[in-house]
Amino acid sequence: MAVDPRGSDLAMFLDADPDAPVVMLNLLRFADGGRDLYEQYARAFSEVIASRYGAEVVYAGDGGPALVAEEDQQWDA
Repeated sequence: MAVDPRGSDLAMFLDADPDAPVVMLNLLRFADGGRDLYEQYARAFSEVIASRYGAEVVYAGDGGPALVAEEDQQWDA
């Protein structure tokens, strides 16, 4: 299931506490070859973009058994 907030949703979220840290969770399911491409993206993000904006990767790892998921909706990472 994709989550796609509207611009007004994001503005309201940020206006609630503009100085609070933001935590983002990515649940990933890879197509064939997708894991390698995502790892390249993740390395570039960590090395170039994260430091520029004060971001940090807190955790990255493989998914385990899903507690709540529809059939065929398990995550790889």
